Amino acid sequence: MEKVKNVFAKIAAWIMKHWIIAVVVLAVVVVAVVAVSFILGAEKRAIKKYISAINSCDVDKIVKAMDVEANRAWSSANSYSYSLTGSSEDEDVVKNFEDALEDVSDDDVEEYKDQLKDQYDEDDKGQNKAKLLQVVYSTKAKDNKDLKKVVCKVRVTSKPDEDEEDEDEDSIWEKEKQYTQVVESYVTFYLYKNKVISAGI
Repeated sequence: MEKVKNVFAKIAAWIMKHWIIAVVVLAVVVVAVVAVSFILGAEKRAIKKYISAINSCDVDKIVKAMDVEANRAWSSANSYSYSLTGSSEDEDVVKNFEDALEDVSDDDVEEYKDQLKDQYDEDDKGQNKAKLLQVVYSTKAKDNKDLKKVVCKVRVTSKPDEDEEDEDEDSIWEKEKQYTQVVESYVTFYLYKNKVISAGI
């Protein structure tokens, strides 16, 4: 016990003597920890923002939460890869993505926004709710460090439509009722410069 006290006494004496160095070292460590957590948390924040926008069914929020131009390029690269090989392998899509990004027009962006307006109705808010449970892993593309593939565990809760809450007359079951469904699954998100460009929800 006396040895432990002596060790702490020596450390305290060194810190008192070299307090400026100790403060600088502590500051550097704190800045490094904050920087690393910020960098590692960027994709998580982007995905949470995107999921929140999807939950709101607000098209303007959805557009702000994603990179629409990169989405159009990613979709185009997927289609091109599929037309050549019959499959959309990630490697081929990544290779074609940069070229496709240069070819995205304002009309492509506006057309996609119109598709989103048809797909999402603010009256449906609360019908389906997704929640990010965990980022399982994140990896960058070998040939494009701005592209990331992020696999997440997501919980989706779906309430029955109001029209479906009553007994379905066409059902073969006498007293069948609709119910809230909860599904947890692994979802792949693709990010470009830490903004969602494609997601499986």
